[in-house]
Amino acid sequence: MFRSKSAWFSGSVSQACQNFWISEGGIIACWRKADYLFSEDATCPDTLRIFESKDYLWNRVVVFHCLFLSTCEKRQSVKSVSIGHYVLPPASVQDALNHLTQTHQKVKNLCVVLCGTIQRVTCLQDTSAWTTCRNIQVICVISIPGVSIASTVKPIAACHKHKQTYK
Repeated sequence: MFRSKSAWFSGSVSQACQNFWISEGGIIACWRKADYLFSEDATCPDTLRIFESKDYLWNRVVVFHCLFLSTCEKRQSVKSVSIGHYVLPPASVQDALNHLTQTHQKVKNLCVVLCGTIQRVTCLQDTSAWTTCRNIQVICVISIPGVSIASTVKPIAACHKHKQTYK
């Protein structure tokens, strides 16, 4: 499966993953020479050194989560597994994405429209989302500090069936 391919493994990766790589024809190399870099933990000191390197900052290397290898082993194939789904970003990027996801979910829960009758739409400040309810669409646009420079805009509800807009 990995014949003629080289990989570097973080200290956070289990020996079983490394053994699987070798058993499938792969070889182990230093991270600067390896075709693939695998880690299980973005905060592991050896992985942090890669994230802080010029090679990483200049997009010369990508770190992948070692779950890619487990998936290849289960499917007994590397061709049926998209490695792009296993990119391991730095912990700071993961934290930012988690924050945005949580913020979006809060707004999604607060932007509510009663089908057929629009009574009132309420949104939390510093969030942004839109929700669809049958043919009525609520769009809440509010700036997210550090992400958007758009000023706060009143929520708009639009019925696309009747081409009417309610503010």
